[in-house]
This record gives sequence, C-alpha cells and structure tokens, in this order.
Amino acid sequence: MTPFFEDLLDSGAFLPHGQCLSWDGPLVALHAASDVLIALAYFAIPFAIAVFVRRRGDLEASQIRVAALFCAFILACGVSHLVGALTLWVPLYWAEGFVKAGTAAISLVTAFILFSLIPKLLALPSPGALRAANETLRAEVATREHLVFELREARANLEAKVARRTRDLARVMESFETTLKGSSVTVFQQDADLRFTWIHNPRPPLSVEDFIGKTDSEAMSEETAAVTIPFKRAILAAGVGDRVEVCVARSPGEDPLWYDLRTEPLRDDDGVVNGLSSVAVDITDRKEAEVQTRVLMRELTHRSKNLLAVVQGIARQTAVTADNMEAFTVSFGARLQSLGESHDLLVSSDWRGASLPQLLRAQVGHFLSGDDHRLELSGPDLMLTAEVTQQVGLALHELSTNAAKYGALSVSKGRVEISWETRMREDGKGVELELRWWERNGPPVVPPERKGFGHTMVTYLVPRALHGTAELEHAPEGVHWSLVFPLFTRPEGRGEG
Repeated sequence: MTPFFEDLLDSGAFLPHGQCLSWDGPLVALHAASDVLIALAYFAIPFAIAVFVRRRGDLEASQIRVAALFCAFILACGVSHLVGALTLWVPLYWAEGFVKAGTAAISLVTAFILFSLIPKLLALPSPGALRAANETLRAEVATREHLVFELREARANLEAKVARRTRDLARVMESFETTLKGSSVTVFQQDADLRFTWIHNPRPPLSVEDFIGKTDSEAMSEETAAVTIPFKRAILAAGVGDRVEVCVARSPGEDPLWYDLRTEPLRDDDGVVNGLSSVAVDITDRKEAEVQTRVLMRELTHRSKNLLAVVQGIARQTAVTADNMEAFTVSFGARLQSLGESHDLLVSSDWRGASLPQLLRAQVGHFLSGDDHRLELSGPDLMLTAEVTQQVGLALHELSTNAAKYGALSVSKGRVEISWETRMREDGKGVELELRWWERNGPPVVPPERKGFGHTMVTYLVPRALHGTAELEHAPEGVHWSLVFPLFTRPEGRGEG
C-alpha cells in the first residue's frame, strides 16, 4: 500500500467524532441513523433516475448525460453522509475530506450545468399552459375523431350508393343482354383507326374474336369494307352521325346479309372525336321481302294484264251475242262474278292455285238452291294452277248457267255428275287431265238452234287457252261435256266420290 492510502486510512492521530459527542448514546444514534438514512435515500434516488431513463427510450443524448451527472452528484452526497456516519466511531477524517471534496467538485459542475439549463427550463411550458395545450389537443382530437366518424359514415353511404348503382347497372346490363340476345341488333365501338374495341351480339356465324383488334378491311370482305370505311371516315372527320345500308357477303352459295348501320362519333373529355359507336340491325329479311315484293308486283302486273285481256274478251263476245243492253249487263256481270269466285280461291292460297273440288263447288254450288245432293263429284284432289283455275272456272260457269236455265238444274230432280281422272299422255310426255260433265234427270234436251258465246267458251276458247280439246254433246238424256288438257299440277290428297 502506498503512503497516500496509508495516510488516508490512518486514524491513530485523531479521535472519533463520537468522542466530541461525549459518547452520548442517543445523540450518537441520532447522528448515525440520520446519516445512514440520508445515504440510503441518496442511493435510492439515482436508482430511480436510472430506471426512468432506461424506460424512456425517447430521451436525447444530452438529457441522458444530465441525468447521469445528477445521479453522480446525489451518489456522492450519499457517500459523504455514509462516511460521516462512519467517523462517529472511526476517525477517517482524511477519507471524509476527500469524499466531500469530490462531492463538492461534482456539485459545482452540476450547479454550472444547471445554470446553463435555466433558459431552456424557463422555455418549458408551465403546468397551466400544458393543461391548456392538452385541452386544445383533446378538442382537436375530438374534432378529428368526429371528422373520422363522419368520413366513415360518408364512406359507408358512398359504398352503399356505389353498391346500389352497381346493382342497378347490373340489372340494366342484364336487361340489355336479354333484349339483344334474341334480337337482330349488333352494337360495337371502334377507335380512331377503325379498330374494333368492343362488340356485342354479333350475328352467327360471326363471333367476337372475328372483330376485336381488327379494322374493317381485316374483318370484312373488300366489297363491304369499300362501303363502310369511307362512311366511317366521313363521320370521324365531320363529327356528325349518319346511317347506311351495308351488304355483308357470306360463304359461297349463301345469300348475303344486309345491315342498317347507324354510327355516331365518340368524344373524349375535351370534346375531340376519338372513336365511333355503331348499331347494326339485321335487315336481311326485309331486303328479301323487298325482292319478293318486286317479283310479286311483276307477277301481279302480268296477271292483271292477262285478267284484263280475259275480261275484255268476255265483254266483247258477250256484246256480240247479247240481244240488248239488259241482256249484256246480266250475262257479263254473271261471267265476271264467276271469274271473281275463281280469284277468291286463288287469293286464299296466295295465288299458288286452287283445289279442283273446291273450284267445282264454288262455280256450281250457288245454282243448287242449297241441295248439295244434286251435285256428285268423283276424282282425286288436284291442285290446279292459277291459269287453269281461271279457264276451267269460266267453262264451269257457262255449263252451270245453261243447266240452270234449260238443263238438269232447272228441275228439282235433276243433278249433275262431274268426274275427272289423270293419265299419261299418248306421247308419253307428262300427264293430262280429263274432266267430264254429265247432266242427269233433266228435261229432254233440244239442241240449240243458235250457238252463242257460252258454246264458244266451252268448246273453243277454254280448250285453246289450256292447249287441250273439248267435246260438247246435247244427248236427249242430258248434256255431256268433256275437256282434256295437259296437267301441270301436283296431287294434294285422296279423291272423293
């Protein structure tokens, strides 16, 4: 041990501090207990500061250093009191002096730093200011919490509205899908380069893949694109919608498709045209109906001319054989009525022809006075062409009119038998029809002295018009007429007897 430490611990030259207190027990105990308790308190305070600093991880380095200095100062004070309590029994006054000197040094440094911290400490807010700041902060927090609550409510309402609008939009889209699914309407959009960006409900056999990402020239034939491209370019340039009818070719052997194309420009937020929106309606059926209508009109014109020629011939021949105007009016009107009845049958079948049994009943039936048993029909059910229907109807009218005036239909017991049959022609070229008229149980037949227009009709005009032959016999037991002509008909069913 060095002489310094020997002198520091040497207590031989001094008396204990308790000697100064005359070793008064209570007094010594009071000093000793007080110093020890102060030392313990001073030792506890640095420990508490150390725990606080450790738990506050957000302190700055300068604050930690100040805390360490205070801990050292307080520990030094505690050691000085502990050494003071020890000198009551052991006169370690040199050690006590050095401890106090160290404590004094630490105290001076602490005091100096404390004075340097006074401006910063004064800058710290007072408890009242902190309370006011806390109140303001709480008010701001409450306001923000209220705003957050309102924002959440607004968000919930917005989400509900979005969900409702989404459902409404879904229903609209579903209705849109359902409406277009069974329709002949195709809708699509194109960009400024005429590339298809969206298409819905393309007509079979076309599909969405045939169009998306392609231009008109890539997705359509040259003939179709030659019509649609200039049409759409004009709309892009003018910014005004328009419509056009477009013919779209299909596979070889198939009729083309026709579309009524309505196109409108699409604009961006600045109003600049950046694409097209189009609706294409399949009008193929309408176009085919127009073609059919034109064919029917030509056919109607042809048939009307033929009918007028027939009416003109009937009028001319009736006028030649009529004795006076009244007789002409009656005969001509009856013949026109007969022609009209034949036409009624043709109209009911869309001018495809008329059933021979129906034609016979129509021309002869109104002369029977409601007694259908006076007419007997025998033969297959045949469909006559329009031309044959008109000619045969005129002949039947003349025969029925003559029978009602002079023949079997002029008496109550008289009847008419009409039969017909088909057979191969003698030249083997097709089929011919033989139609026979027999009058039964009528008055005795007297051959007419003068051959009128009716006779000419049934023996010459009608056979000639049908490229056939006819025979008319005025037998005593009743009139017999037969007509043979080439048949251009088709069987419609079983005959009737």
